Amino acid sequence: EAAYRAAIGAARDDKQGHDAHFNLGNLLRRADAYGGGAGARSRAAEAAAAFEAAVRLVPTSADAYYQLRRLRGVPHTVTCPADQPLVEVRPRGLADSAFSVL
Repeated sequence: EAAYRAAIGAARDDKQGHDAHFNLGNLLRRADAYGGGAGARSRAAEAAAAFEAAVRLVPTSADAYYQLRRLRGVPHTVTCPADQPLVEVRPRGLADSAFSVL
């Protein structure tokens, strides 16, 4: 887990950041599903946050979006992010006012 968190901090571009967040999300999701036992705390919220960050960095990431949908309990139907947005994604550097004219 520490290695993935370090990779997030060291990411030089969106793709590297996406990959580190996605891998951290998978690690936390698996830890929640398979590890711990009766007294272990759930890591699902942390996993969802990691997948959300991955989607924000690379909005076309179907794998990260799928995992986020699973964690949030969204039905498995064929839709695209525009149909059921789970994360607000905006191009970097554009102000809110730029979206009001679109």
